[in-house]
Amino acid sequence: LANVLLATETSKGSGDAITLSIGQQRSADFGWSMAYTRTSAKEVSPLTSSTSSSNWSNRNIFNPNEQELSNSNYLIKDRVSASVNWSKAFFGAYRTTVGVFYEGRKGKPYGWTYLNDLNGDGISGNDLMYIPSGPGSGDVVFRGGATEEAKFWEIVDANSGLSSAKGGIVGRNDSFAPWVNTFDMRLSQEV
Repeated sequence: LANVLLATETSKGSGDAITLSIGQQRSADFGWSMAYTRTSAKEVSPLTSSTSSSNWSNRNIFNPNEQELSNSNYLIKDRVSASVNWSKAFFGAYRTTVGVFYEGRKGKPYGWTYLNDLNGDGISGNDLMYIPSGPGSGDVVFRGGATEEAKFWEIVDANSGLSSAKGGIVGRNDSFAPWVNTFDMRLSQEV
């Protein structure tokens, strides 16, 4: 027997969203809307697989047996959307309609992990990073010496998700990808 897993439910985890929107209902020729949504979503496991063993082994965590609450893998924290529609009959009663939709959102959450098996659980690539308390603390030995340590701290200090974890483990999904902007345009013609 290679693996024995005991899966139990947890009461941890929750989600809330609030949306504020304004707009003008579409008249015969013109309509627009704008909305902002703020979301909070926390989870213990993202349940990205259909089997217990891969759900247990593939989540980013420092101790895989802990029920550590973190931002959801699917969280879109801030979202702005807007749409504009305009219509006119250029050819008799046949209407030409142009619509533009915009979505801007905070990037997807992610966590910083080691490529190797830092915690010794036999699974590589999912162990959340430990950030020493400061340069020269001796908490971690850098193979490349002072040069490698200087590069490491340059990266840590440039990223708030790493910098805020000094002296401990970075949080799962505490960092976010850059803001994403998307525009969609629609042109339709009645015939």
